[in-house]
Amino acid sequence: MDAYHKLEPFVLGLFDAERMSIFQRRRQHQDLVARFKTGKETREIKVPISPMSIAGYVALSQLPLIINDPYNKEELASIHKRLNFADKFDKGSAFKTRNIICIPILDSGVLMGVMQIINKKDAAFTDDDLALANAITEIMGKKFRYELGGTSQPFDYLVHRNLISEKELKKLQETSHDNRQLVQRLTSEHRVPEDDLGNALSVHFQVPYIAYLPDKYHLFQSDSKLNLSYLKRNFVAVLADVKDNPIVLMAEPNNATLLMEIESALGIDSYEISVSLPNVILQYLGEAAGGGAGPGAMDEILDEIGTTADELDEQSDEMSDDAPAVVRLVSRVLHDAKRLNASDIHVDPEKNAPTRVRMRIDGVCRDVTQVPASHHSAVIARIKIMSNLNIAEKRVPQDGKLSFRMSGQLIEVRVATIPTIAGEGVVMRILAAGGAMPMSKLNLSPRNHKKTLELVQKPHGIILVVGPTGSGKTTTLHAVLGHINTPEKTRKENLDSRRPCRNNPARLATSASQRQDWFYICQCIEGVFTGRPRHHTDW
Repeated sequence: MDAYHKLEPFVLGLFDAERMSIFQRRRQHQDLVARFKTGKETREIKVPISPMSIAGYVALSQLPLIINDPYNKEELASIHKRLNFADKFDKGSAFKTRNIICIPILDSGVLMGVMQIINKKDAAFTDDDLALANAITEIMGKKFRYELGGTSQPFDYLVHRNLISEKELKKLQETSHDNRQLVQRLTSEHRVPEDDLGNALSVHFQVPYIAYLPDKYHLFQSDSKLNLSYLKRNFVAVLADVKDNPIVLMAEPNNATLLMEIESALGIDSYEISVSLPNVILQYLGEAAGGGAGPGAMDEILDEIGTTADELDEQSDEMSDDAPAVVRLVSRVLHDAKRLNASDIHVDPEKNAPTRVRMRIDGVCRDVTQVPASHHSAVIARIKIMSNLNIAEKRVPQDGKLSFRMSGQLIEVRVATIPTIAGEGVVMRILAAGGAMPMSKLNLSPRNHKKTLELVQKPHGIILVVGPTGSGKTTTLHAVLGHINTPEKTRKENLDSRRPCRNNPARLATSASQRQDWFYICQCIEGVFTGRPRHHTDW
């Protein structure tokens, strides 16, 4: 407040004006606050960031504005059809506003506040005044950003938290095509949690971060002109909370042009603005995390299913497992999982609720889409048919395997079903295809790499490979086998198999049944690496 009183006469002298107001953005809020000192009391005026006021419109559009006559409704309407001048302050005093220059206070493209200068004496505000005002607000922006605890770049917060070095972050920014790819690389290559990425964006853009919480937020229902492809292309979702308060969720909430388009299409007076990651926004819009097929591919299938769901309510029969929509849905889920490099697909039934389809991507299980409860049995039956499982048996777990082609490549999937209180659940593991990964690509420490190479060269012994799902057990074993599987070793083992010796247990087996058991166990072990394991109860 003291700084304001020192700044006010200086600025008013520069512009030869009568009054000045500085609106500062509240941290993590969608409004502006101007503070005035009256006697010993401090008075606050809060203005929402919306076209309902001149300061609010300038904050929303992030464009400077010169108003020659704020009482001229035609002049205001030519700027925005809902722009309004709050004349209640004039009515409460003998002061009358004649003209206004209003400038956004920005730093690094992020709104920090608004400066408003009122009543230029004996003249109108000019372009020279506008240039001078921009220079002043540029200095103010750095000061306001410091007070709000903001960052100059979207992910500087990660550097402050020691989640990534400044050098690594700069390298990623230089080699990433856009912000979406940068987020994906921070998640996959540097294992930065999504919540930390979201908090970094929240600190920079000064708006709340919203994660994927389908139980708390849902798509806002309105008669707006916003179509799904437009929202996906711009990474925008219009949500509503449990009280149906509208929230505009954006990947780049500082994009004023886009925000003005959204505001115009929505046609609502008040809403909140929040930030989220691109893949989270796509999840709210019903698309696979990180992108899937062409825009709307999954949505079109779900819309087709939705049209039949109402018909099923009037019929006693369930949806057929060979219905075109169900076949396409299962195929789309499999193709999206492979395209997103998912390791697992979970089809989880819910009691009296839609079935959740989740995918484990980069070790994190994410909700991808939902299937109407009326189609759950048909989807499960379709998967079981593709896996050659018994569709009539729903009371015991079953294991199987299916395969599909994508871009000419045969993809194998291991399938496991399990009965639950809400219905049958399915977990599918997408098996790795192609050759073994080189040992040098496993990112082992130099000591562990050297020790592993020494151990795998020994002719006997056992190595335990343990870890949680997705930790790389199979990848490691596949790499080890690829390392020791040399032509010389293969020729030597072929010669050894022709004569009994202590290194050839199969030749030491004295009976045909023993040799058969031994080779069967070898097949079981081999199945671990090929994705075709035999059940241990068969041994």
